[in-house]
Order: sequence, then structure tokens, then C-alpha cells
Amino acid sequence: MARLTSLTVALLTLSGCGSASDDKVEDTATAGETTSTTTTQTTSTTGTTGTSGTGTGTNTTDTTPTDALVLGDWTLTPHENVGSILVLAWEQGKAGDVWAEYSFDEDVWLSTPVVSAEAGSHELPLLGIPFATEADVRIWSSAKGKEPESIETSQTTGDLPTGLLSNTVLTLDETATDEATPWILMSMEGSGRTGPWTVIIDRRGRYVWAVETVGGFWTMHVQPSYDGSHVLIDRNSFWGMFDGGDASNVVRMTIDGEVLSMTDTPGLHHPFTELPDGTLAWGAAQGFFAGDETLKTVAPDGTRSTLWSCEDWLSSIGESGSCGSNTLRWDALTNTFLFSLYTVETVVEIDAKTGNANRWFGHVNGSWGFDPEESAFWWQHGGYYTDARTFLTSSKNVDGGNETVIREYTLDEEREVLVEVWNFGLGEGVYGETMGEAHRLPGGNTLHNYGDEVRLREATPEGEVVWDIDWPSASDQIGRSTPLSNLYDFDWD
Repeated sequence: MARLTSLTVALLTLSGCGSASDDKVEDTATAGETTSTTTTQTTSTTGTTGTSGTGTGTNTTDTTPTDALVLGDWTLTPHENVGSILVLAWEQGKAGDVWAEYSFDEDVWLSTPVVSAEAGSHELPLLGIPFATEADVRIWSSAKGKEPESIETSQTTGDLPTGLLSNTVLTLDETATDEATPWILMSMEGSGRTGPWTVIIDRRGRYVWAVETVGGFWTMHVQPSYDGSHVLIDRNSFWGMFDGGDASNVVRMTIDGEVLSMTDTPGLHHPFTELPDGTLAWGAAQGFFAGDETLKTVAPDGTRSTLWSCEDWLSSIGESGSCGSNTLRWDALTNTFLFSLYTVETVVEIDAKTGNANRWFGHVNGSWGFDPEESAFWWQHGGYYTDARTFLTSSKNVDGGNETVIREYTLDEEREVLVEVWNFGLGEGVYGETMGEAHRLPGGNTLHNYGDEVRLREATPEGEVVWDIDWPSASDQIGRSTPLSNLYDFDWD
């Protein structure tokens, strides 16, 4: 895969890239898991470790000239651009397996995948370590039919980038939070003249990855690619340059900060999403608050199309008004988009093939109703169909309200009614005026993003808050957030 080094420098300032490798990666252990390994032999090392320098070593296990080592000379250093990543680089003398275990919290060990490779030069990233943190590391190697050997060392990740805002963890019950999603990918503002930033945090609020968007663009809807292998970062000029989104684009990046592509998305001002074939779809403003907004797509081969027009749809149902979106989700089961329009407080389900509006929920002519009526969503953000086929969204508590809540509905097809089955946050007084979204987590809990309240909370089905993190000094917002299960799902270039 070609490296676009010039794009990396021109588009984004990276906080802490390694060379591409053809190593076979086996997902036998991943960052986020605790691991236990039986050590049958510990080899000695020569070299040094340092808080900001290079950990180096030579495997000094006794060998004969015909018995080359799997792990030869090695280094362990902070990544030159993404400083939270420690890069293990080594010379391999013969075919075998190499992996690393690492720990920076008491009694918790993470593991890289196993690299099965031939003789030569290789690299492996250690992911999920916070900035400016010392990690204890065990470097393991084994040849076919041989017991694994380990080398013990330590290294400290790079400094926390200037501009990342401090946070306060108000509540953390690690026995009750969703164990399948230890990290959150999201965008947020920076301090001073920095940012916006795309970051990954852990449940203790520590930054384990960070990339700054520069050049006057704004980032609000960062997300993993559909297959989870890359980070997709929106760079919208609509809010950054107030040009109607003429210069907006989406960048595709590896976890080590390598920019693989940049796709022009004119008119992009808020949401976008990716389809399984790599097609990008986004809400395109027609000028700066000129009235209409369209749903546009661009395929991997560059073919562009306009799938749907908000203005035309409003006219067809006897409505008028401005069009502005805040969420776009693609539903695999029905091959439809859920397009949330905050200006008319309605979510439209659009056929991804024909562009027809199948149905809509909210407050324009022909909308589905709500049961009970007082459960209606208002100023909705982040709505989507869950795996249980309910509709889940962040919302104001009432029309014109000053409290942000989550509402979940089943879909009564016969009556064309959204029937509320669960809510969270009513009466708690937490309010985010803009942005926000809700996520149903794999274990059944729900994550609530409060947008410009700059706060995340996780609640159990019973409504108990088990994680609450706040950025008290922030003055803007959290953009889209995505819970992550495995950082090694992302490609390492």
C-alpha cells in the first residue's frame, strides 16, 4: 500500500508512523485482555531503557552458528508521531513467533497479537497505553516446536500532547461497566489554539491515542471504517471556514497515523457514514444555510450521486422549512439510511438503493406517532436501530426542554407508532444543547454522549450510572463517539 507521507504532514498534526509489514498477524491475544503465560526460560538482555529514549537489547541466549535466534537485536521506542504507541522493532534470525505482553496498571496485562514471520526486520505496536506512562514489557519469542522465551524490559510513552483537555471521572464502577468496550473513539475541542482532536480514551479518562485536525477544518463525526480497520476523520470546512462546506473532506488513516486517502465531500457539515463496499455517504448542505440539504454518495471508483433531497421531500408532504442534519446511520438489515433532521425534529428512513423515503418519525406531516404521546423525542441526535430492532436516540426531555435524555422505542408497524420501552436521564438535570448520541453496548448497558455538555455517562438497564466522565474546562462539544473492543482491529501500516 502506497504511503502518502506528504498528506500526513499537510492534513493532520499527529501526536506521536512505522513501516508497512507483510507479517502474518494471528489474533490469539489482543489489547484489553488480561493474559497469563507459563515462562519456561527467561533470556538476559543488554542495552538500556529510558523514560523518553530507546529501549534496546540483544538476545544473549547461547546458540551455535547453525541455530539462529527467532528474536535477535531489538528496540522498544515511542512512535515518532503517535507518542502513546510503543514500537517493538526486531531482527528475526529464523521463522517463528514474536509477541509482547505489557502492563501499566497493577495486576492487569495486555497483549499484542502474535506475529508469525520469517527471518528479517519486523515491527509490532503496543497499543492502549496512555501518554507519559511507563509500561513493563515482556517480549516473547518461540520457534516451531520450541518453548517460548521472554525478555523483560520497560519503556515510557511520549508526552501528552499540548492542547488535550483534562477530565474528571466522577463515577467508575469497573465491575459494572461494559467489559467488552474498554475504549472510546471520539472527537473533541482542544485548549488554546489547538484542535479539534480525534482521541481514544480508556475508562479512567486517560488519552491513549490522539491526532489533531489542522488547517482551519473542524472534526465532529470521527468513526471507524465499516470494517473497523481504519479511522475515518471528517474535516469539514462548513464550520471551520464558513464556506458552505466547499472544501470538506474525509481522511482514512491507520492507527499509526498514516493517511491512506482523502476523499472530497463538498457540503459536508455534520454527519457521514461508510457502507460495506467503501462508499461514503454524507449530508451535503447547499450553500451556507441556503435551505436544502441532500444525501450524497461517492463510491470507491469515484462515482458520485445525489440520492435524496430534503427540500423535495418536504414539498412532497406539504411541508416547508430549512433542512439541516445531525446524524446519518446505515442499517444493514434493511439497506436503508436513518437521516436525522434537527431543523424539523424528524428522522427519515431512506432506501439506500432507490432514494425513496420509506417512513419517518417525528413532527412533520405523515410522521409516525408516539405512545405515550409525552414520550416523543425532540431535538434528537444519534438515533439508530439497535440489534434488538428498537429505535434508540438522544433527545430533549420535552419540546423546548433543558434536559437531555435517552429514549428507546419498539416499532408498532400496524399502528405506525413508536412505543417507548425504556428511557434514561429523566429528572436528572443533565443538559447538552447541541450534538449528543446514545449507544447500546454489547453487555446491555447504554452509553450517553451529551454533546456540548462535554460529558459521557454509562447506565445499566436499571438506570444506574456506572461511568461518568466530565471535561469541566471544555467550552465546546464532544463529537460522535464510538465504543471500541479491540485496538488491534485497526490496521498498522
